[in-house]
Amino acid sequence: MDLRIAHIHLANKWVRIDGISPDLKKVLSGFKGDNLFGYMYIDHTAGLTLEAVKLFTLENEEIIYQESPPDKQTRVISRLDAVITSSEIRILPEEKIETLQLELPFPLDSYKRDDLEDFRKEEAFHEFRGEGFPDDIQVLFPPTEKLKPELVWGRVEKYENNKITFQLLNQPHQNFGLNIHNTATATVQNIENKTYVVCKLDLERPPSTQLKEKKWWKFW
Repeated sequence: MDLRIAHIHLANKWVRIDGISPDLKKVLSGFKGDNLFGYMYIDHTAGLTLEAVKLFTLENEEIIYQESPPDKQTRVISRLDAVITSSEIRILPEEKIETLQLELPFPLDSYKRDDLEDFRKEEAFHEFRGEGFPDDIQVLFPPTEKLKPELVWGRVEKYENNKITFQLLNQPHQNFGLNIHNTATATVQNIENKTYVVCKLDLERPPSTQLKEKKWWKFW
């Protein structure tokens, strides 16, 4: 599974995980069971996340529930990198959810970002997403007369008319007039037959023909 687009398949879904990975076992330390039922959702700042709801073992294919986090009035969550290395992950159909009587121990409304749903589905941004972090995008600061092009990471906060508004997640090496945590806008652009998410910089610089000088594009 391409982790950059895993959210399309897994977000807002009940899943069955057989053969919990060692990393996931560490997160579930103190609980028994090699398999679990859980709910996947997107945490805007922490990426695709699993809520562990029911742990179980299998005896002759029969599901035997074990003590699980909700039984102890606690939450156990895990990020995608620990989940994806488990032996098998299956999305549960609606009828199976009803049969198993699975219920979330608390509402997840606080994590909803309906305003970003179109952005998360937009294929043009997929190759630039962080693995397991669908709202984090690699953005290009284009060259100016004095500055070389630079790739940075931004967290998208708004998507409208094919334009993203993002918060800068790292400090650029050069002085583009933007610093970590600042907000800027960007769009997908084709430059010399290669696609980038290009930031709009509020700097006085030569016309966009500067972008053709690709031979000296050295990224930090």
